[in-house]
Amino acid sequence: CTGGGAAVYTVLCATAVVNGFYEMNSDMNPCNTVSIDVNVTTVGTYTITTTQAGVTFAKSGTFAATGVSNITLQATGRPTSSGPKTFSLPAPSSCSFSVTIDAESPPYDWNFTITNLTPSAAYRGQDDASQLTPVGTGVAFNFDGSNSIGSDRFQFALGDINGTIAAGETYSTTVTFPAANAALFQYDTDCGTIPYEAGPTITLTSMTFTVTSHNVAAKTITGTFSGTAKNSAGQTITITSGTFTGTYP
Repeated sequence: CTGGGAAVYTVLCATAVVNGFYEMNSDMNPCNTVSIDVNVTTVGTYTITTTQAGVTFAKSGTFAATGVSNITLQATGRPTSSGPKTFSLPAPSSCSFSVTIDAESPPYDWNFTITNLTPSAAYRGQDDASQLTPVGTGVAFNFDGSNSIGSDRFQFALGDINGTIAAGETYSTTVTFPAANAALFQYDTDCGTIPYEAGPTITLTSMTFTVTSHNVAAKTITGTFSGTAKNSAGQTITITSGTFTGTYP
């Protein structure tokens, strides 16, 4: 029997294991968690929450048995400052754990916002290994980037049937190269819980990439993107305000 009241327990803060990467002004994602042990003396419901520097760790549920249990606190929010932060847990625990938030690392080569999540999530980072290569009679621009703390990977590909990526051209994830100017999109986090993708074989996804400039001398392509993508669970995300700058060798 789990009982109908509040649980009595003590959080064992010394067991806290911080997961994920943390950067000032970068949104938390499902990888940002703290795993921690709790010693339950009376079964029942519980809510644990603690906030510091714009980040909240929280977990609610029911303890169905006494003794030591392990729970995972999920982080939400956006860090407002960098450095080590102490998250204090309320009574009856009166203990704390520490999370280090990295400083920002501009300049950023790409960014986008997912607007249909609550709250919305903004992602950004740098270009790691863009390539412009011939493909048949066309050309492919492959963008391979990550966020500045290395936890997320952002990739897309543009296939140009005319062999010249130029300002004003658009590329769609709903068509197949080389029949038309095509695009592929993928975004992964370090814990692999959000493999967002868009492409011609992924139903009900549609993203458009627009090239705003191609500086051949500087070997740099810039552009914008927006639309919809899906994860492996079939959840649809709406992407807005996407921008990129990729420099190829």
